[in-house]
Amino acid sequence: MSGGSRSLPVRPSLRFLKLAAKRRLAAGEFTTLHDAQAAIAREHGLPSWAALKQVCALASEPESHALDHLHWVISRFSGADAPGWTAPDSGELREHFDDRFLAVIPARTLVEQASKMAADLRAELVVLSAGPLEAVVQLAGLRYYAAADATPPHRLIGLRGFPLGDRIAGLWSTGADLVRLGTGWSLLLPAALAREALTAQAGPGVGGLRTGLGWLLAPGDQTAMHGGAGLDGVALLRSRVRDGRTHVVLTSRTITVESVDNRLLHLVTNPATHR
Repeated sequence: MSGGSRSLPVRPSLRFLKLAAKRRLAAGEFTTLHDAQAAIAREHGLPSWAALKQVCALASEPESHALDHLHWVISRFSGADAPGWTAPDSGELREHFDDRFLAVIPARTLVEQASKMAADLRAELVVLSAGPLEAVVQLAGLRYYAAADATPPHRLIGLRGFPLGDRIAGLWSTGADLVRLGTGWSLLLPAALAREALTAQAGPGVGGLRTGLGWLLAPGDQTAMHGGAGLDGVALLRSRVRDGRTHVVLTSRTITVESVDNRLLHLVTNPATHR
C-alpha cells in the first residue's frame, strides 16, 4: 500500500475505516489490528487512529448506511486493475450486500462487473442526496441509486447506475403506456427520422451502449432501450429494432432490473429456442 497521504471524503465513515483495517489485517499486511489502524491514519495524513476517529466524529452528519456501503464499493474496487489486487470473498461482500441482492447478482458476477469499472471508480464522486437508507451519487458519467435494508446491519438491497441524461420522470405512468410507446413510437415520426433515431450518433459508452436519437442502442444493434428510475423503483423499455417487438421491466430496488431483462432479452433475440 502506498505511503502517500490521501484526503478523507467530506463525510468520512469510521465504520468503513474499521472494516478496511480488519481486511488488511486478515490479508496479512499487518500483524496487529493496532498497526493496521495506525497505518490507515497515517495514509490520511493523521498521526494516530485516535486522531482519525476525532476527525470522523467532527465531520459526521446524519448517518447514511447506503452511502457508507457505496464508499466501500468505490474504495474496494477502484484498484481492481492494479497488480496484486485481491478480490473480496463472499464473506466480505456480505458485510455490505444483503443476501437478497446476492441471490439475484451472485458474488462472482458482482465482483466481475465491479472490477471492470476500476478506472471509473477513481473519478470524482458527487453526492447528490443521502438519507439513512438511500443515496444518490454521480460518478464518471453515471448516476447511481443505492438503497439499504431498514433492518440492521443495513446492507445494500439495491444498487443501480444510469447514464446521465437518460433519467426520465413524469413521462410514463403504467406498464401499458410503456408498451404502447415501444410498439408505436415510430408511427409518430416520418420514416426517415424514425430510422435516424435508431442510428448510432455517439458511443460506444458504458456497457458498449451507443446513443441514437432518444434511444440507447445495444451492442449488435438488435435492440434499443429507454431507462427510467426513481428512488422506489426502476423501469426499462427494450424494443427489437427489426420489428418493434417490445418488452417492459418494472421492478422495485430489491430486484435488479437486469435479472429480469436478461431473461426476456434471451426470449426476444432467440425465439426459435423457446417454441
